[in-house]
Amino acid sequence: METKVSELDVKAGDALDTTLVPMVDVLETISAELRELATSVDGLEALVGNLVVAGGFGGSQSVYEFQTLDRLRQSISGIADFLDAARIVPGDCRVDAVKASQSVTLTALSRRLAMQTDDEGFVDACGSLELFDDVA
Repeated sequence: METKVSELDVKAGDALDTTLVPMVDVLETISAELRELATSVDGLEALVGNLVVAGGFGGSQSVYEFQTLDRLRQSISGIADFLDAARIVPGDCRVDAVKASQSVTLTALSRRLAMQTDDEGFVDACGSLELFDDVA
């Protein structure tokens, strides 16, 4: 459910909930995250392309998967473009980004989406992943 703070609420002296952030800021943050993902997919696309050219992958299935990777990059960029255009919202539209970000399992991403610069007010309910064991 969307929370909207009206000018009347502000004029009446009601304090704004400090956990609510402007929706335009949330859209901007999500768009920036998507652009970072698109850049990462560009790198993967180049790597896979080099492997295909070098003969690391053979057959038409590899070409199809390469095209799927390109569609993924284009889709991510398209969604970011859409969010950039959708930022034309009333300035008083707000969202609880901290609460919404708690469903994101990557801690760093969750914090960025919550627009948290420190640990204050952030509940770390996100999972963790260890890819490499310490080898002594």
